[in-house]
Amino acid sequence: LLDSLLQEMVPTTKLLRLIIFVVIICLIIALFTKIVLVPQLPLQVMPSILETSHGEPVLVSMPSCEGISGPRSLADQLRWDILRRVLLVLKTASVPYMLSDGSLLFLVRECSVGDSDMDLNVDQSWWQKTGNSEKFEKAMISTGLSKTSTFGKLEQFGYEERWVIQGLQVDVFASDSVVVGEIREPLWSNAGYLYACVLKVESYVWYSWWGEEVRLPYPLEPALISMYGPNYTTRQSWGYFQYFCRCDSSNLGVNTTQDLPGGC
Repeated sequence: LLDSLLQEMVPTTKLLRLIIFVVIICLIIALFTKIVLVPQLPLQVMPSILETSHGEPVLVSMPSCEGISGPRSLADQLRWDILRRVLLVLKTASVPYMLSDGSLLFLVRECSVGDSDMDLNVDQSWWQKTGNSEKFEKAMISTGLSKTSTFGKLEQFGYEERWVIQGLQVDVFASDSVVVGEIREPLWSNAGYLYACVLKVESYVWYSWWGEEVRLPYPLEPALISMYGPNYTTRQSWGYFQYFCRCDSSNLGVNTTQDLPGGC
């Protein structure tokens, strides 16, 4: 009887060993794939993307905003109230905008609205279509802001609008694409000269920032490095022409012939 039981256990033991071996191999493959084949982004910009919104992906988390449920000072609250109104009306009007420049930097780095102008880009080809300029202006006026300045012409590269309320300013740049994977936006010098600034943008995502959806360029890190350099996570002195804007913008369709500005 004992010999019979041992003979029955031998195939079972071999099968169990085979199952354990297969499981171990699968775990090794899964671990190798995660560590080696999937590049890991820095903690500051690690995205978690799930479903889609407005036909574009949703960024589920923002490491800088973990544990921060809203503005942390009265000044931040005033800025956020204005920016939130703008984000809401642009989304409602289906304006193809994105948060950009300093506003994008402060969100990703500190989950803050910043301490200077608020910056947005609007797709220039959309803005130029019949009726869209009026649609955009109506949406912005509904927030209580007033348009105080315009730069350039909407029909050409270089268009920008400045909207102001209670001493706070929202700059809206008309942006376009000359090279795939890059967005071109204008910079006007104090002397009235135009330069081209370039940021890396492959696609767009939506993020729920303190309960309000905001459209962001994606991936975040290449966009921010193209504007502020590899040390964008640290506050430091910065100049437009250090990374972001081109001293010689001729290859981007901007022929500037005057003396180069500071920083070039």
